[in-house]
Amino acid sequence: MKKLIGLTLFVAALSLFTSCKKKEEDPTPVATTTTTTPPAVNQPSTTAPSLIPGTNTTLSIYTGAANEGYLDLDSDVLLDPQGDHWSITSVTSSNTNVATVAIDGTQAISYVGIAAGTVTLTVTVADVDGNSNVITFTLTVANEPVVANTPPTLNANANTTFNIPSNPNETTSWDLSNVVTDADGDRWFVISATSSDENLFTTTVGPSTVNFSASGQYTGNGTVTVTVQDVHSNRNTFTASVTVYQVNY
Repeated sequence: MKKLIGLTLFVAALSLFTSCKKKEEDPTPVATTTTTTPPAVNQPSTTAPSLIPGTNTTLSIYTGAANEGYLDLDSDVLLDPQGDHWSITSVTSSNTNVATVAIDGTQAISYVGIAAGTVTLTVTVADVDGNSNVITFTLTVANEPVVANTPPTLNANANTTFNIPSNPNETTSWDLSNVVTDADGDRWFVISATSSDENLFTTTVGPSTVNFSASGQYTGNGTVTVTVQDVHSNRNTFTASVTVYQVNY
């Protein structure tokens, strides 16, 4: 009887050991659950572009289209807090008799002074989400100052006495490029040269020269009056002596 009970216990123990061993060698997979987070949805911005703190909003210009002003508002003047792209939608001048203004590109303006005075330039900007802002600039227009300008002058040591042959086929030239000076550095040119007696000699001019030719009828003394003018219409007049001498043909 004792042997039977012991055998029964041995068999039960062996069965339990075999079951545990099998679980260690071939465990049953555990099911897992994966949670997917949906991507974030970009929300439209609600803040419009605005002036960068400390930006100078005072402008100045001289009258005249040649002095047209230009202002680029991109990055140096305006900034969108969300980094959205923005553009200018409208610009106005408070007085178009003093200054006019226009959109130049998508983020810049240009303006022209018409008359002396002060105007307000109103610029409306909007970003891609429709947020808009109004920026104003004060523009002062002044008349361009008149700068004193002097006419060309003949150098003190310039030769003003010329002897030309009586042969009408010969030409004597007076080159003024080295003897006429413009104190302002302006470009100048000869606009006329007048003979005191065309029966004695005649003249023609180049940009910086005077050309003498004898008429061939007489010999004698005369004068030539030369007028030069710079690019600002300042004129000066010089006189030179001309002697026509006889030559043998």
